[in-house]
Amino acid sequence: MMTTGTILAAGVMAGATALDRVHLLQWLIARPIFSAPLIGYLLGDLPGGLLIGTWIELLWISVLPIGNFTPPDSHAVAVCAVALFAPWHGPAPGAVTVSSATGVLAVAAAIPLGILSRNCDIGIRRRLAEKMEALMQEPPPYRFGPPLFLALSSAFLKAFLLVVASAVVAVSVRPIVRAVVSIGGIRHGLEMAATWIPALGLVQLARCYCGRSRKAPFFIGAGLAAAVLIIFFLRRCVVGVPVP
Repeated sequence: MMTTGTILAAGVMAGATALDRVHLLQWLIARPIFSAPLIGYLLGDLPGGLLIGTWIELLWISVLPIGNFTPPDSHAVAVCAVALFAPWHGPAPGAVTVSSATGVLAVAAAIPLGILSRNCDIGIRRRLAEKMEALMQEPPPYRFGPPLFLALSSAFLKAFLLVVASAVVAVSVRPIVRAVVSIGGIRHGLEMAATWIPALGLVQLARCYCGRSRKAPFFIGAGLAAAVLIIFFLRRCVVGVPVP
């Protein structure tokens, strides 16, 4: 059950794992596959955290911050999507199933937050560069404490505020979201979109192994995506297992 305490705890965990992206340790605990389940566990929806983390990890697996390119923040997308999904999903006690329809909505709503986080990172880095340049103009010994505090506190507070705000908004609009998802056509459309997320992730995965080739990722990814869709539809039509 989500409470003020669990939301604040999730915000603190999001801020702590955000520091692992570029500022501290870099043990990869900021990756969506790791950070999203942590947030889901704190918000009482570990299965939802695992689902969202897997989706975001697949979609961002080949998106790398190379050179001066700063991609949308996958960590922010993952933790915010879980903060949105947990109240919308609202599993019953002991339930282990998750709703892919509300998961797609949560990811779609969190992607702009990842872009916002990226833009904040760019602004923070510019400010930090200005402070470091001014610091180098001073006589030694240099005081690196203020720039370090700016970098760490900015990364922590950004993730903390995004997750807390996402959870508060999600709780506020929960009746509206559940009413919309309960509409048959919308629910089926969102569930169909959910089946394409693993396929898109496989295309991204194929890009990681194909270097600079342009044709190979397309054919390999298309083949893998087709295989995934065939398996899903066979399970639904032949075996009778609903598509997750």
